[in-house]
Amino acid sequence: MKFLLSDANTLFSTYLSDLIKNNNDECLIVADEDVYSSYKRHMPECVLINLRSDNNSGFKIVEKFKKNYPAAIVIMISDFNDNLIRLKAEEVGADGFISKEDLSKFFEMIKIYKRKYYKQIKRNT
Repeated sequence: MKFLLSDANTLFSTYLSDLIKNNNDECLIVADEDVYSSYKRHMPECVLINLRSDNNSGFKIVEKFKKNYPAAIVIMISDFNDNLIRLKAEEVGADGFISKEDLSKFFEMIKIYKRKYYKQIKRNT
């Protein structure tokens, strides 16, 4: 599976990217302003967007992203493990939410989305 990761924290981005690559998946780290153009160019199956971003609210990015690319799997990541943030992420269209402090659940979530994604592909072929 190919991932597009947008998070201003370079240390975290590198860490998560390495975890993803060690799971035999691909990961491209991009700046907030490059999310849309990078998505069009690379067409990843999953986009990971941080709640806090350099130039924008992660909520705004997710909302705009889902309007333009409704089939894309978009997961919001955050330093905050808060139910209100989780609900807001869902409200703006995020397919999932994961707290940075609870990355142990990240691959469980990704497995679920992989199954959904590949079932959808089978149905469309």
